[in-house]
Amino acid sequence: MKRQARPAAMEDADSETGEAIPNTRTDASIFSQTKEPTSPKSSSKRKRKASTLDNMQSVYKGPIVDIVTETFDGLLTILAGEHDDNHLVWRQSGKHRVFFCPDKVVNGETKTYVNREISISKADLDRPNPELLIGQRVYNTFGAIELKANQLLFGPSIVLNKPYVFLRLGDEIPGAGCPDLHCTFRLVEDWESVARRADTSRFDQNVTVNVSHADVQADRKITYDLQNKKLAAPSVKPALGIEVSAAELFPRPHSPPTASFSSPKRRMTRSLAENEGIRVSSGEQRSVVVKLIGVGDKIGDAELKADVNIEFVLTG
Repeated sequence: MKRQARPAAMEDADSETGEAIPNTRTDASIFSQTKEPTSPKSSSKRKRKASTLDNMQSVYKGPIVDIVTETFDGLLTILAGEHDDNHLVWRQSGKHRVFFCPDKVVNGETKTYVNREISISKADLDRPNPELLIGQRVYNTFGAIELKANQLLFGPSIVLNKPYVFLRLGDEIPGAGCPDLHCTFRLVEDWESVARRADTSRFDQNVTVNVSHADVQADRKITYDLQNKKLAAPSVKPALGIEVSAAELFPRPHSPPTASFSSPKRRMTRSLAENEGIRVSSGEQRSVVVKLIGVGDKIGDAELKADVNIEFVLTG
């Protein structure tokens, strides 16, 4: 049975033996192979001495959500333009890793285009027929943003520091349409620092833990077992977990003073200190979110782990 292609991975090598060092495996590539790799059609005719590599080939793959939900053996990597609302636009795009790259809009002599610099590791310079998956923002007829997946083809190998030109694949500019996308690869020595900037928030695990008023009154310890994904019993200490004080999460107000305030102020204080001394006014914070980085489930076949977001909610 033919095995599905996966993103390349790399391990550090021992300086004396040349063998791979265990537990140093990392995703060494921004390139993602699809089930059926596509060969460039006209890469052999490019002129490398030109200032740009024009009219590069690409393949439209469909909406981002569709390609992400397809069976994929490994960690799917996508590159996209950086925008202030990406955390909202990409929220429901499925489980994948995405590198957001800052774009520079250039008003050229004949047309507007977008410059995008892409960091690349040494390992990828020798990758034959590299292909890169990008997410393109476009607007539908109702003005809503849609994300489209395009596979960019770069010919036999990567050329550094020279723009590859892909017609009309830049993020759509309202009123101006989709500009050409100019991709320029820059070699980086420390790939790990680049990899850590990737957004993997779609793999986050979200947990809700209810905290009662009685828990706050008694200043109980709330212990959540991260491995078994449930609250731990009071007498059980989990191998991996988090423990917090209910009273510290939701502090009780000080006892309302009685002598130094006028009658209207005393009435206001009493209304805020109802329900057994716990603040329950309409403007009070009733939940606290704690983010635990890198303690969740493993992501793909890399050494990455998901974050766990625990929301403590005051109930009753």
